[in-house]
Amino acid sequence: MKTGGTTFSYTVAATFGFDGVWFTGEPESRRTASRVRKLLGVVHPDRVVAAPPAELDGVHMVTGHHPAAVADVVDERLGRRVPRALLLRDPVERVVSHVRHLRTILGMEDRPLEAVYDEPVLREGPFTNLQTKALAATAGDLADEDGAAAGQALVALAQERPDALPELREPALGWFLDAAAAALPEPWSWEHLVRSTLVPGWARTPVRAGDVDRAADRLGDIDVLGSTSRMERFVGAVEQQMGWRLPQLDAQRVAAADDPVPGDLLERIAADNAADLDLWERAAPLLR
Repeated sequence: MKTGGTTFSYTVAATFGFDGVWFTGEPESRRTASRVRKLLGVVHPDRVVAAPPAELDGVHMVTGHHPAAVADVVDERLGRRVPRALLLRDPVERVVSHVRHLRTILGMEDRPLEAVYDEPVLREGPFTNLQTKALAATAGDLADEDGAAAGQALVALAQERPDALPELREPALGWFLDAAAAALPEPWSWEHLVRSTLVPGWARTPVRAGDVDRAADRLGDIDVLGSTSRMERFVGAVEQQMGWRLPQLDAQRVAAADDPVPGDLLERIAADNAADLDLWERAAPLLR
């Protein structure tokens, strides 16, 4: 999340079409239920894990905010190893970008960055050592009953009562979830829906002893490892690995980066992401 994966996914989709990239999704689709499925499919790995082999074999790339263990499951389902590509980002820069992003899409623009960072429903997952969690997670960490239940409730609501929901577009996600919380019975409060839809179960799991070592070891299984700050090099390496010819990058941004970040917030982010900073330092010699 917030490492440049969306930009890269749209670059690949510009070559192979949106049907050729798993869960990039056709952006012109206005059907609310389809958009809900896309949102959940990008964040939660359950659908790609359960996908029939023929469906997986029919795309050029599987993308999403998923842990590396998803690739192991895809290998098993296809009966062969698939190439892996991964973008990492300076942990403090990534969290600042993520705070700005969620402030925008959840309608919190009137709140300072510190208040968004301290939002309990968000703090436990995407703002804390997310890159270490994504690389250290195992196949056993992929199950997320709460996320699956939220997905079922939102899709059913979109199909049965479409008039109760506004159009689902990322910059207006907060309004959409407000309307969904008002239309759904307990326990689907706004906080519960945000937690269930935007923070997958593996991301809510605290870093465990040995996770940084496991995450660093997993880097050796990545065929193309790059960083957000060197995106063009990363794309070139993917082209060489896959034999593709991709168009020029077109950055996908949804949040402004104009307001300064207080120094004490940067210090807090660094302290809260010690595992990611350790992983980033270990990864530095490998980054393209």
